[in-house]
Amino acid sequence: MPDFSDDLAGKNTQYEHIVPYVNVIANQSRWGIASTKPTDLQTYFDDNWVPAWHDHEDDTLRTTETNTNIWIFASGMESRIREICRDIPANKYSVADFIELYVAPPVDHRSPIHAQTDAPDIKWTKFAHLENDIDIQNPLTPASKKMPYGNKAIILVYRGAAGLLDADIPWQFGGIAKTHKFRIMHTIADVDKTLYVKAVYFHLDEKGNVCVMIKTPII
Repeated sequence: MPDFSDDLAGKNTQYEHIVPYVNVIANQSRWGIASTKPTDLQTYFDDNWVPAWHDHEDDTLRTTETNTNIWIFASGMESRIREICRDIPANKYSVADFIELYVAPPVDHRSPIHAQTDAPDIKWTKFAHLENDIDIQNPLTPASKKMPYGNKAIILVYRGAAGLLDADIPWQFGGIAKTHKFRIMHTIADVDKTLYVKAVYFHLDEKGNVCVMIKTPII
């Protein structure tokens, strides 16, 4: 089954990959599945997820109801995607299917997986009240937003005084990124502190090199 991201920005990225992919007629024909469920998924995505995501990302439109609905619609998206994946016969999955649907291939289909040693490139993509987004780029595949094969990224964070050096920071676990987008949330008490972030690719108990940190004031 698909390995869905834990954060909303990552989920949105996955849905944007999966929805059009399962609605490609050639894919449906190759899998031997009807278009009914993919079409329903597209409708649900267009009518529910997309407007809810738009409102959630707009500070002027975000409400308690929006914050609740976005998780309800995420559940609806993922239950529909899982149904489609269950309908696809195991012997019909291609390598591209495993990648585009975020499904782990069976053991006999897998190449040896190792943590990528080259550190990710990270940059800020959003500066908003009590939240920041980062983009995680594999430096070995600059034309793609895919994570290294079989890898996720550990996000390390620290909120504190400005002007700290990397070696002086007591780094804390900030979460695990499954896609190239990752969101970091703050509390009111964090405002005016400096946010420090870095990341490292990992697979199981292997990890690569940690990237150069980035920093920004928390607003």
